[in-house]
This record gives sequence, structure tokens and C-alpha cells, in this order.
Amino acid sequence: MKTYLRLFAILLIVELLLGMLGLFLTQEIVPKFAESIGHLLNVLLALPLSLINPTWPFYTSPTWFGLTLMVINIVIHTGILYAFMKLRRKKI
Repeated sequence: MKTYLRLFAILLIVELLLGMLGLFLTQEIVPKFAESIGHLLNVLLALPLSLINPTWPFYTSPTWFGLTLMVINIVIHTGILYAFMKLRRKKI
């Protein structure tokens, strides 16, 4: 459980930084190539929940709902990474 919480904290910080970078790169002040990279970052960060609804987790009407969806998304990412790490440890 301690490893899971540590991974969650690391992914929370990394995904917040990548999300801010993605938002910056989607602004019109950067070249089109960087804008496409920003859109790709946003798509990858929203991947598990965006399969259910393409507007989730970023474009939801109540702010609390969007934040809840982002936390759920990070929990899913952490679970996938944790399972991958456990499988790698068993193989070694």
C-alpha cells in the first residue's frame, strides 16, 4: 500500500505538470507542431476515462465533478503502473 500511495503522489505531480504543459502547448502563441504535441498530451492523460465519454475528465460542467474524474483517472493510471511493476518483480 505504501508503494501504491508513493506512486499515486508521483503520478499526481507528473500529470499536473504534463497537463499544464499540454495546456500551454495548445495555446495559439506556440507553433502548430507544438500545439499538436499539446493535444496529444491531453489525449494521453485522459485516456481511460475518455473512452467512456470523449469530454471527460477535462470538459465537465461542475468543477468538483471534473476534479473527481481527474483523481479517478490518476487512480486508474497508478493501478496500471503498480500492476505492471508487480508483474516485472515476479518475472525477475
